[in-house]
Amino acid sequence: MDNSGLRELVTVLEAAYRADTEHSILGSLWTVGDTEWAAKLAQDGRSIRGIVRHVATAYHAYYNSAFGESPPSWERWAAIGRAKVEREDLMAWLAEGHETLIGTVSRLDDAELDAPRSAHWGDVLPTRKILLTVIGHGYYHSGEINYLRSVLQGNDRWDYYVDEMPPPDAKTG
Repeated sequence: MDNSGLRELVTVLEAAYRADTEHSILGSLWTVGDTEWAAKLAQDGRSIRGIVRHVATAYHAYYNSAFGESPPSWERWAAIGRAKVEREDLMAWLAEGHETLIGTVSRLDDAELDAPRSAHWGDVLPTRKILLTVIGHGYYHSGEINYLRSVLQGNDRWDYYVDEMPPPDAKTG
């Protein structure tokens, strides 16, 4: 079997997480310092730490609902995420969630992309739709992280970042 559809989705899942150095989750974090990590623009606003916790929770919730043995649940994974306080722990949990998902998805074939699977909110969707949702979710929150970082740092790295960006496999946590 060709599996070109699956290979494309795996490529874009990787891009949304790290391979797209301009727009990925990890690409958006590489210049975030400890001050920006925990800061909020408003008292009830989001911090970059909170966004990373949310994205890590999503990787685990989507994986376990669609491919794991657990019943669909967001709250179970959100509770685990809330216990992750240190940046290093959150980044490791984020990486674990992504690697677990990508490892499982990489072993599928194109025919399985239309297979029904559970989403963490209880709906049953084609596997392809779940994976597209994970991709869009990553890119959405990458933009949110980059916006917060630029406001908190008072700069917009578009003017100078190209020569300074680390390779996609560089440690960003």
